Order: sequence, then C-alpha cells, then structure tokens
Amino acid sequence: MIAHPHAPYANAVMAALADQYDPADSWTEYANDDGEVMLLEIVINLDPDKALAAGWNHGIYIYWRQTTGWEWCYGTNSEGSNSYGGELTYGLVTDPDDIARAVRALLTPGGERLSLPSFGSQRAHDDTTALPAPLQKAMDGEDIDRETAYALAVYSQASTPEKETATA
Repeated sequence: MIAHPHAPYANAVMAALADQYDPADSWTEYANDDGEVMLLEIVINLDPDKALAAGWNHGIYIYWRQTTGWEWCYGTNSEGSNSYGGELTYGLVTDPDDIARAVRALLTPGGERLSLPSFGSQRAHDDTTALPAPLQKAMDGEDIDRETAYALAVYSQASTPEKETATA
C-alpha cells in the first residue's frame, strides 16, 4: 500500500466538514495523470441530502490538486455529468476550517456561493524539520514543491501542538 502524501490533510479537511460530506464517496489519489507529474488529488462529495436542499439537484463536490488548490463542481444530470463551479478558496493548502466555511456557503440556499472563492488562511509551518517520508519522496520526485510539502506536513504531525495560555 502506498501512503498518499496528502492523506493527513484530506483527513483534516473531512473532519472539519463533519456531516457536510459523504464519506463513502470521497477519496484521495496519488496517480500519474498527464504522463509526467504525479498528481496529488482529494475528491470530497458533499452530503447529497444537504446538496439537494440547497438546490443542487444532481450533487456537488469539492476537489483539490497540488497544482490548483480547492475548486468545486456540480452535477448537471443523473448520468453523472458535471460542470465546473469555480475556485472554492484562494490559497493552495487552505486551513480545513476555511474549507468548511466555504462548503457551508455552497450548501446554504439563497446565493451564498456568490461570495466564492473565499479567502483562506494557511497554518503556520516550520520548514526546517524533517518531512514525513511520503512527503519527502513526493518532493524528491518533483511532484510537489518545498513550500507545499511543508504546508502539508503540518497535518502529518501525530499531535497538534498545544496553544499557549496565559498564566497569572
């Protein structure tokens, strides 16, 4: 089994989405798409009932690539055809909480999606520590650049650093 270098990031986004997505129809992929570069991809299908309630009769999904960042599509018919919706957020490795906010805009009836793409933040990262092996391998193979590798590495950490608290 190949460890997908971006799987921890995908898991963090899915956790932030909570009940807004369909876990059975969402996945990550690390595959050769164009014959030259291995593409890191995340595809997350949004909850079909919530999508229908928001007016998306044939579903809606968001997806991420290391070359484009987060974008979204909506279904156009029952045969599975889709149309490009646009960018979901600005930024390549957007904080999962910002992704969840943008998804709520898509799943809210009444034109909230007109505010997309939304601005997203990126979690701070230290580019002086060793990368997890799958990210190092992807960077060595020139599948991702150094900045993206370290931005994704934030989500590979076994535990999140504790926030500093003020003491009296």
